[in-house]
Amino acid sequence: MAQPALASIINLTARMGDVGVMERAQAALDDASALIRAEADPEDWIDDSGALEDVPAIVVTVCCKVAQRILANPDGLTSEGIGSYNQSFSNPSSDAYLTKSERRLIRRAAGSSPVGSVELQTPYRRINTEDIYMSVRDGEELPMGPWPSSST
Repeated sequence: MAQPALASIINLTARMGDVGVMERAQAALDDASALIRAEADPEDWIDDSGALEDVPAIVVTVCCKVAQRILANPDGLTSEGIGSYNQSFSNPSSDAYLTKSERRLIRRAAGSSPVGSVELQTPYRRINTEDIYMSVRDGEELPMGPWPSSST
């Protein structure tokens, strides 16, 4: 079963005006939603019944921006001209993609952190440090193992 788009045609129309062919606009929203869900994994903003949960406003915005890029230059033109009129496209690609800042916004909305941890394992044998002392001045011994707990 296909998952519902994270933004609606109404959301897209409010941002870009006329969207042209509705089926093409819906396909662009579906593609944008798939990209967003891949970035936000495991978050998908869908409840157990398959309906959309509260989608964060920033996710709706990003979904519409991606769909707008898909719809703006479907032929992947770099420029076009008629007579003395010329137009250049800043994005000569009709590919669906997320920008670096959009990825960051989506991860934040999904509750994931850019900070992670890695557990390292050593190939060396662990030694018991409780019995290791280091000689310091005047014959005193400094324990190198876990510090003794304070007695209360």
